[in-house]
Amino acid sequence: MPDRACALLDRAADLSFTPDEVAIHREGMVLARDLVPDGFDDFLTEAEHALDDTRFVALNKQCWAARDWEPDDPRIEELATAVADRFLANPALLAIPDSLQARTDATRYGLLNHHGEDQAPAMARLTTLVETKLRSAGEPSAAPGRRTGPTTPASTTATACTSSPWPTSRAS
Repeated sequence: MPDRACALLDRAADLSFTPDEVAIHREGMVLARDLVPDGFDDFLTEAEHALDDTRFVALNKQCWAARDWEPDDPRIEELATAVADRFLANPALLAIPDSLQARTDATRYGLLNHHGEDQAPAMARLTTLVETKLRSAGEPSAAPGRRTGPTTPASTTATACTSSPWPTSRAS
């Protein structure tokens, strides 16, 4: 892992992400670097910006907590609304660098945006709800086949509530 990526992982630990969460972030970084190597620096830049947004970080921590909820837990809907509202209030969190957008085909998108969801059904529902809310608000980056979040255990989502609190899906 490049020093810059390691610094982001250290920063996540400093922001009170658990060792398991940091390890999952690292997995997402490895996946992003392997699938979109030319866009990895842009991915890291987005992750740095996402970690600068204290509200986004707080929502990501709530997303991590939601991993343990039942998929039909009513709190998931509330969290999805809060995450979508944050994305809409700070559209830079949804920005897709040209280097990633041009290189991320549908297969790579699926791998990045949905990495780890099979291990956490509540996260899959949360991701779907966030994407649906963004699409209904007219957010073009939430269109099917586009990356929508942190990011993610690995999406910078990064979809805020994909498998990572960073834009892993933006590399998620």
